[in-house]
Amino acid sequence: SPLPVLSFFPLLGRKRAILLRLSQSLRALPIRPRHTMSPGRPSRPNHRETDHTPAEGSVVRLTAELAYDGSEFEGFQTQPSGRTVQDVVEGRLSSLLGRQVCIAAAGRTDAGVHALGQVVHFDYDLDAEPPHVLSRLGRAPTAEDVARVLNRALTGLSQNTWLPPSVRVMGVRLAPSGDFHARTSCTGKRYVYTLQEGVGDPFTCRYRWALGRDVRLDVEAMQRAADLLTGEHDFSAFAKRTDTRPPRKHMRLPKVERVVAGAEPSSAKCT
Repeated sequence: SPLPVLSFFPLLGRKRAILLRLSQSLRALPIRPRHTMSPGRPSRPNHRETDHTPAEGSVVRLTAELAYDGSEFEGFQTQPSGRTVQDVVEGRLSSLLGRQVCIAAAGRTDAGVHALGQVVHFDYDLDAEPPHVLSRLGRAPTAEDVARVLNRALTGLSQNTWLPPSVRVMGVRLAPSGDFHARTSCTGKRYVYTLQEGVGDPFTCRYRWALGRDVRLDVEAMQRAADLLTGEHDFSAFAKRTDTRPPRKHMRLPKVERVVAGAEPSSAKCT
């Protein structure tokens, strides 16, 4: 199945570009729970502390695939202050389903980071009173009905989905099983870092890190350094002491590549 992809997709420099691609197992990430709140939202523990219960009985689990430009967000996960992708998506789902909806994601992105293929999951209780979007069916909704209706309501142009133009839901579907979890069921992530040799321009500055006038990188040396990251390593130094997950993680296929301007890097595609 497609891997969640967290990416920058620029064309670098006027004639040439640098693409640093790091592929890394999701199990390598020390994602840590935090108790956070967002202004104007009910006080609640962050869902990462409570989202491991499988969906059982009348509760069905659904997944959504997201893509977003993170330039105007304070990251993915809800923060005490600032607008986040989680706030936007949960707010729209809560409005559609008539109750507070909490999503769990395959991973987090920091402020200004973009994503393509970010997977989240959330639950819906079929025994609950159907919201307006489902009551129009004229009968008790099935799990398939919920997925189909939400997919239609959330995919498309922003004027139809009531999501900001910078956030897209690429699809909503039933989870493979009730114990599916967007984070722990994921097998890997791909990170793409894009650097520009030159000063850049205002049309691509959101997606490239411009290095400055007359700066040129040593791609061969960067690749030799990236090769040292391949394989299994101990990431204890990046985790809290209270984190119980195994600290040894596996990093795959780090690659440094110079890309000719005008050509889309192969690594910038979902595979």
